[in-house]
Amino acid sequence: MAKSKYKDEWCLLVEKWARDGLDDKQMYENLGISHDTFYKYNREIPAFAEALKRGKAPRIIHVENALYKRALGYSYTEKKTVEKQDGSIEKTETIKEVIPDVTAQIFFLKCKDGEHWKDKQIIESTNTNVNLEKNISEEMTAEEASQIYTQALRDE
Repeated sequence: MAKSKYKDEWCLLVEKWARDGLDDKQMYENLGISHDTFYKYNREIPAFAEALKRGKAPRIIHVENALYKRALGYSYTEKKTVEKQDGSIEKTETIKEVIPDVTAQIFFLKCKDGEHWKDKQIIESTNTNVNLEKNISEEMTAEEASQIYTQALRDE
């Protein structure tokens, strides 16, 4: 069995590199190990996994905050400096509005409250006596499926 290359000081390096924005590939290349070894250490060495997690946490929080801000909309001040033909400089400030972004709202809600904001709703029926007149292997039109579903609801 080959001896592990792992060194305890890698935890500090990985945490710093993650905080500085390096991706996993850059980190395992800097350490001189393979992709598989990097993820093996992440799975099997708690100190390594925690260091990686701590290093990535500030970036994740920063992006979450930006997504939240985009979802709600915001305003900002745009500053421009324009040199006129006569050589004078004109500075202007304009307040700009960014309208709330529905896509960002949906994404945020799915991630933060996935239980209530799923793409697919699961409806359970307690009625086990639904009579299907068509064999499941046959194709069923949407209307036929709707009729069966409506009938099942009535029978409950």
